[in-house]
Amino acid sequence: MPFFHILKLLLCFLLLSLFLSSCQKKEKKYPEATQGYMDISSWNFEANGNLPLNGEWSFYWQKYLRGTDFNRYVSEAYPKTPISWTDITINGKSLPSEGHATYRLKVFLPHIYRNQVLAIRVGIITSNYALIVQNRL
Repeated sequence: MPFFHILKLLLCFLLLSLFLSSCQKKEKKYPEATQGYMDISSWNFEANGNLPLNGEWSFYWQKYLRGTDFNRYVSEAYPKTPISWTDITINGKSLPSEGHATYRLKVFLPHIYRNQVLAIRVGIITSNYALIVQNRL
């Protein structure tokens, strides 16, 4: 009798754990930026929803760049964003909390979205910034 009682308990435990593991929300796998580029040309916003622009952004310390300025400078680092620049090191030195910088990400969109208006949701940023898209402020 105790054997069947233990067997029933074990079976209930296995069924409960199987049920709970199948109910877990699965994390979406998003593409990430690499070396300042993000290729989302195969991303379908209708089917897959929005995506975060996380990954390795180009980073230019103490420079405010736009447009053709990028032809004259090479990225000094590729920090994995989101990150505070005080956590970035350049030439073995951590960056101070005060200063200015340019983060840059080139995004390759799906062809069907190239002539459409898209949006970027920006979270809370507790300092001055300028968001430039297609060389427009």
